[in-house]
Amino acid sequence: MNLLLPRYVSPANRLDHWALRDVSFDVRRGRKLALVGENGSGKSTLLKIIARLIQPTAGEVAVNGSVLPLLELGAGFHPDLTGYENVFLQGAVLGLSREEIRRRLGDIIAFSGLADFMDTPVKYYSAGMFVRLGFSVAIHCNPDILLVDEILAVGDADFQDKSFHKMMEFVGQGRTLILVSHSIFAIREICDEAIWLDEGRIRAAGPAREVAEAYMRWSHDRARPFEESRRKGRASPLPPAPAPHSCRIAGVRFLDSGGQPCEKTLSKDPLVVAIECEADGEIADVGCRVVFRAKQDTAILQLDSLAQGTALTLPRGRSTLRVAVGSLIAKQAAYDVEVFLFHRPPGFAPTILSQTRSRLAVANRDGVPTNYFLDLKWEFEVAHPGQ
Repeated sequence: MNLLLPRYVSPANRLDHWALRDVSFDVRRGRKLALVGENGSGKSTLLKIIARLIQPTAGEVAVNGSVLPLLELGAGFHPDLTGYENVFLQGAVLGLSREEIRRRLGDIIAFSGLADFMDTPVKYYSAGMFVRLGFSVAIHCNPDILLVDEILAVGDADFQDKSFHKMMEFVGQGRTLILVSHSIFAIREICDEAIWLDEGRIRAAGPAREVAEAYMRWSHDRARPFEESRRKGRASPLPPAPAPHSCRIAGVRFLDSGGQPCEKTLSKDPLVVAIECEADGEIADVGCRVVFRAKQDTAILQLDSLAQGTALTLPRGRSTLRVAVGSLIAKQAAYDVEVFLFHRPPGFAPTILSQTRSRLAVANRDGVPTNYFLDLKWEFEVAHPGQ
């Protein structure tokens, strides 16, 4: 048998898989569109079709303006060339002339933060340095349409912060953005509209916040049978709790040691997570769980009121649930902070009342690295209206 010859598959045994099917939408100039969905739902394939990297089997894509796909940062870098040489190489691949690259070279190097390593061949770069340089070159090309596929989590916390603000500056100039991300924070803060893809088809489309929240609810409901099956393998399942009054999380704020709202904190500093709640009636036996998630959605810190034996009571109307951490010790990074409120009377299985995600950046004091410290001291308390 010659393994180098193409294998013939008869039509009767051929299986066609549609990565995308019946997908149709318009994005007006200056709009910010998010694509959400599970892995394999067709998000990246759709970006590649818009970028004309692959051709659709049927249908067509009309694009008016220059397109820059940020899909695989640094994919065109040559390992034996220096950082300087790869800037010119990557810039030429992205359509810039040599003179345009010269004019933007200083900004590219300053943004990457790699000035001391530009004479070094990139094969000696770490993975983070490699991606930082690739993003810095790409974001300074100033296209009409930017296609972004999961690249907002590159580098450390400071570089992520710079990348986020550069993205906001880009969209603020009236350019068009199409973003693929699993970060609900990025979708809600950056995008106007969202499309939820499910097995290659559009499942929902509309305002970014509404579509993102619908997708999160669906993801949680879909995972619930697996969680229940896991619990059944350990012990007899508890009956579901009687339905309480409805409750929702209206907002989440982070407060520093002075009680001021913050989006960035220092490791080892005190932190308060202030959760604004709205309930239709008084709800007893409420639990709160705050989960800090790093890259790949990995949970690295978890604060749980019921785990420490604290059952909360939410009053009717609006109230603030304060989670006070004496010293938040975590590695320097940007974290998705997931907040759950759930109802768990004694003898019943917990029922989720509401959940949401926010974003918090943690920096190391004086650049001294720290590890995660799980033995935290924290408190939960509910501030009733008027307190």
